[in-house]
Formats: sequence, C-alpha cells, structure tokens
Amino acid sequence: LIELFDRYEAKATFNLGYGHLGFQGAKSYHGRTPVDVSKVTVEEVKELYRNHEVGGHGLYHSDLAHIGLPNAMYEIVEDKAKLESLVGYPLSMFAYPFGLYNEDVKQLLKEAGYKGARTVKSTHSFDLPEDPFELHPTCHHNDSKLMDLAQEFVSTKSSFKPSLFYVWGHGYEFDGDDNWERIEELVSYIAQYKDEIWFATNGQILSYDKDHKYD
Repeated sequence: LIELFDRYEAKATFNLGYGHLGFQGAKSYHGRTPVDVSKVTVEEVKELYRNHEVGGHGLYHSDLAHIGLPNAMYEIVEDKAKLESLVGYPLSMFAYPFGLYNEDVKQLLKEAGYKGARTVKSTHSFDLPEDPFELHPTCHHNDSKLMDLAQEFVSTKSSFKPSLFYVWGHGYEFDGDDNWERIEELVSYIAQYKDEIWFATNGQILSYDKDHKYD
C-alpha cells in the first residue's frame, strides 16, 4: 500500500497499535479469507512510514469507551509514547478502535497531547470537520460510491470553498477481498490532478492554516 501511495505521491496517516507490532499469528477473517493484520515489526516502522504520518490507535486496539478510564488512558498514553520513540516526532492524530468513542475518550486524547481523531462514520460529503476529534471520513475504500465521490470531488477543485475527500480503511482488507486494483484506481485517478489537489496527512489537514477555527 505504501509502495502504491509513494508511486503516485499520495499521502496517508497510518494508525498503529504498538502492542500488535510484529505479533506473529495475528489473523483476522475478512470475508472468507484469513489475513495477516500485523505485518510490520517495530524495527521497520520509522523507515517504512517515512513519507507518511504515523498516528495512534490504542495499545491493543481495545474499545476505549468501555474498558474504564484508567485502562483507556493507559492504552492511549503507552501507545503514543512507544510509537513516538520509534518515529522520532510527537503523534498528533488518533483513530478510534472500532470507531467507538465518547466525550471521556475525547478528553483523554486531548490530555495525552493529541490534536484530533478519526471516526468511521462515512459522510459522503467533502466538508471539513466541525470537531477535530470527530474527523468523519468521506467514505471507506470499499464504498460502492467511491469513484463517483472521487469524480464529484475533482469537479469541485475550482471552488473557493475548501473541501476534503477523506478515504479510510485497512491495508489488510485488500488481501482479504483480493481487490488491490480498487485503491490503485482511486489513487491513479486523483493523481492526475495533483497540481490542483493537495495530498495531505491527517495532521497536515488539521494544521494547514494557523487561523483555522480549531486553533
């Protein structure tokens, strides 16, 4: 996936759970196919993601909204500290495990030093988020409207209103669905307009303007 993004000069934020890095036998059934969900080792992280952004995802990908605040804080802080020791910069973005969160979890992320967090709620729109800790994506990469949305987004590029086309998903899903051509179709299409469209990471999106309403 990174090789593909780099080829088209696309950018992405990869949310990692430190506790699962390099774990052997981390299998998940996606569709009918068992897939390896932990292909990356601790030693590979810094070099592998050098052209992208690493974000937090909780130490063990637990449901932070229901494991109790002390446990949730531990998973958030420990994951963040461990990943920062690997990449050499402060993590600013988070993705909620299972997309589950509440106001307490949002507050814990703020106290840990995060600047924003992604949900899994597809909007099918291109609006910038009202709340940086509820960064709702446009769609998942398996959304049936993916390319329609991409084409609609491209048609808005001359608008004076800032717009955001945000796609989320998991790299291992392409193995499970055997549809790597889908993400390449998207990225290669958008890349045709790279002189007019800014490819950005989550952190870059939320900090692109010092006068933005989040600041």
